Order: sequence, then structure tokens, then C-alpha cells
Amino acid sequence: MKDKVVIITGGSSGIGKALAEVFGSAGSKLLITGRNNEELHKTVAELKSKGITVEGFQADVSQQADNRQMAEA
Repeated sequence: MKDKVVIITGGSSGIGKALAEVFGSAGSKLLITGRNNEELHKTVAELKSKGITVEGFQADVSQQADNRQMAEA
């Protein structure tokens, strides 16, 4: 998975966060989404402190407009 781009919805907590750590540790570049902006920023900072390349995007995947904005970003 080295240098692959992985998008993880719900990446700021739980299973999504755990997956982000696994993929990031394997060398993937990550985009994680989450509804709670504060938790999202905390998770991004935590992953970056582990040397993981990650960006965060506040979004609710149940909202089509949020998904469109995420894809455009």
C-alpha cells in the first residue's frame, strides 16, 4: 500500500481511526473524514506525529453535497 492514496470515512475515531493507523503505517497517503471537526483535527495531529501523511476533511458521508466537496478537494 506504499504511496497509495486511501480515503477513510469516519477516520477520526473507532474502526476508521484504527484503519488510518494501519494504512498510514504501511506507507499510504490518507484523507480521513469526520463530522466532528475538533476530533478530526486531533486525529490528524496524532497521525502526523507518527510520521503518517494525512489530511482531514470535515464531512458527513450521508450528505451528497459533502461527498461532492470532498472529491473536489
